[in-house]
Amino acid sequence: MTRAAIYLADRSRPAPGGCVEWTGPMLNSGYGAANVGGMKTTAHRVAFVASGREIPEGLELDHLCRNRICVNPAHLEPVTRKRNMERTPKAMATTCKHGHEMTPANTYAKANGCRSCRACNAVRQQALRDSGRDWYSKNHKPPGDHP
Repeated sequence: MTRAAIYLADRSRPAPGGCVEWTGPMLNSGYGAANVGGMKTTAHRVAFVASGREIPEGLELDHLCRNRICVNPAHLEPVTRKRNMERTPKAMATTCKHGHEMTPANTYAKANGCRSCRACNAVRQQALRDSGRDWYSKNHKPPGDHP
């Protein structure tokens, strides 16, 4: 058994659905934090590489089980950042957190695959303009207001 495999076995336990959940240190993001051979990384990356597979350059691991603390290599797939973002629960939602429908006309798709609600953005922008805290209000004075 490799050092990484022993490290993982000592800090994980079987869970429902075939997941193997990390019980070691955690990152604020909800992923397991691992330190193997002085290298700090995430536990699921260590598990994937320890299983004999490689993470191709430019790809990241997606938890197919949607469980961030799962270190079962069978539940991990190397994908692009955009593809990983498309698979998130937020990306698959049909409404935003304020109840606006996420239709093509009301959805702004970012280059990284994230989506945002145009209606919510319009409300935020109007609130900034009304408060005078937006960039335009701070940087443009009406005629006659200059010293």
